[in-house]
Amino acid sequence: MKKDSKCVLDMLLKNKKLIKTEYILLVFVALQLTSCEEFLELEAPETLLAGENVYSSDTEIESALIGIYSEFFRVASTSVISGRGSISAFCGLYADEFNNFNSDNQDLFENSLNADTAPTNRFWSVYYRYIYVLNAIIEGAEQGNSLSRDVAARIGTEARFLRAYFYFYLANLYGAVPAVTTTDYRTNAVIARSSVSEIYNTIILPDLIFARDNFSDEYVNDIPQIRPNKAAASALLAKVYLYLENWSAAEAESSTLISSGLFRLAPLNDVFLIDGNELIWHIDERDGVLPTFEGWTYIIGSIPTFVSLSDDLIAGFEEDDNRLDQWVGSIEFNGAPVYFPFKYKTRFGDSDERLAMFRLGEQYLIRAEARAQQNNIAGAQADLNMIRNRAGLPNTMANDQNTLLEAIFNERRAELFTEFGNRWFDMKRTGRADAILGAIKPLWDDTDILWPVPPSEFQRNPGLGEQNPGY
Repeated sequence: MKKDSKCVLDMLLKNKKLIKTEYILLVFVALQLTSCEEFLELEAPETLLAGENVYSSDTEIESALIGIYSEFFRVASTSVISGRGSISAFCGLYADEFNNFNSDNQDLFENSLNADTAPTNRFWSVYYRYIYVLNAIIEGAEQGNSLSRDVAARIGTEARFLRAYFYFYLANLYGAVPAVTTTDYRTNAVIARSSVSEIYNTIILPDLIFARDNFSDEYVNDIPQIRPNKAAASALLAKVYLYLENWSAAEAESSTLISSGLFRLAPLNDVFLIDGNELIWHIDERDGVLPTFEGWTYIIGSIPTFVSLSDDLIAGFEEDDNRLDQWVGSIEFNGAPVYFPFKYKTRFGDSDERLAMFRLGEQYLIRAEARAQQNNIAGAQADLNMIRNRAGLPNTMANDQNTLLEAIFNERRAELFTEFGNRWFDMKRTGRADAILGAIKPLWDDTDILWPVPPSEFQRNPGLGEQNPGY
């Protein structure tokens, strides 16, 4: 029977006899017509090809990277980027953004995860699966003597950026994690977990600085809007500096984007449109039926079957905040209003909406917080007011460091709700999670600050040490 590419890639990545991912990717391209059963009968060759021999052309290494985007960003059933299984959905349920209408997510919603059955386990496996492939691409780009210099440099840079992106989420979700930077199975089979600080300083920061300094300002046009560039690297780097409390670096990096003139704050209803000019890096998810998985996931037509926005989130909007009118939809259910995210307004059919990975509005809030932390009150107020005024709100009344930081924290909630776990991570990094979630979630415990490591990982690699506390 015909063999789809996802099955081939899955089988190859799970087959421990296949040591080099470069070989995996080459076979993946070549065996499009092989059945699953036939493929599992194949043995790895005695001597696997080195990266420089496998990536014998620019097309091969480009195809390897595009394969990651094709599955990771565009396959609704497996994506952790958007849809029901996304980081936005899971972190929103785990924090205080959503009410739950799906029994499969009750443990997540109640912060009562069981390590053996936790739905969060898939994030670990998906992220590391792609990190492993990215490591192979990086090695291939560095060793590929048959590749043109420009293509090898661009693909290697892009792979480093994506690796940093995935490690950012691993560290913030699980805490200490293995710092896997090689395709050597012997090293990876016994690798210990590295602290969050080590992950940031040995992978995330070096990869992002490398990407920022080596990316082009231009976007790659062969797959429009999917591929990141220098601005995307700066956007994530500004966020990383904020999380690391390197306030001056966060301010400098966000200022680069704000002052570049390449992006602008769009009207609320244009923020998530391809021509709104606010999107720094965005994903084209159109599949002929759905314009974005976010619109399909969150817009409630008649009966809620997944999530709705929490009453607590709705109550947090200030009076006359236009985001409540333009970014929140509602229906009546059982005689009461049910609210849902309406940032993406098209559930079916074609649309100019695109999934916003990074956008300028967040950069103003990053710089506002960084400036407030450095006691630049006027600068922080100016940035905060840019976001407030766009939402139809008056200038902030906060006029000292403490009140400004509180105002920025609240503004981030109103501006960035349901976007890539920002609310959950904000509560964690500012030390507010216990107070906020402890007051509204009966089963909340302070050990819930981290997700459990999948127990199967300890069986595969005894070097991982102990499970996260509470599991």
